[in-house]
Amino acid sequence: MFCRQVVTLAAKNPTLATYVGTDLLSQAIRALSQSTSPNTAEILQLIRDVLAQQLGKTQGPTQVLLSLPGVTEGTLQQLEATFRQTGSEKEQRAILKKFFLQAGTTSRGEWCIYLLLDSL
Repeated sequence: MFCRQVVTLAAKNPTLATYVGTDLLSQAIRALSQSTSPNTAEILQLIRDVLAQQLGKTQGPTQVLLSLPGVTEGTLQQLEATFRQTGSEKEQRAILKKFFLQAGTTSRGEWCIYLLLDSL
């Protein structure tokens, strides 16, 4: 997936890192929230890659995640701690999936993640 290569390149380019940590992450979460997306596993992996690289190191991912409904600084701190304690990519993806489901589910259990892009 091309986007994952961009994430790798962002580690060495601050301008690209800013884009990856905000715009790319926002669009990946938006794509993940669409139940018709055929690439859910790849999108979740992309989000994991961005967060593994930037969560707690730059403000972009924090702002994006805090813009989700139901996400508070406390839930974000809990996500970061749990995410960092887990070395397995598979477990990190499971942690993210649970986080997104808790952050944006409706009473029927459907994905309902809305980004407040205007606030970024």
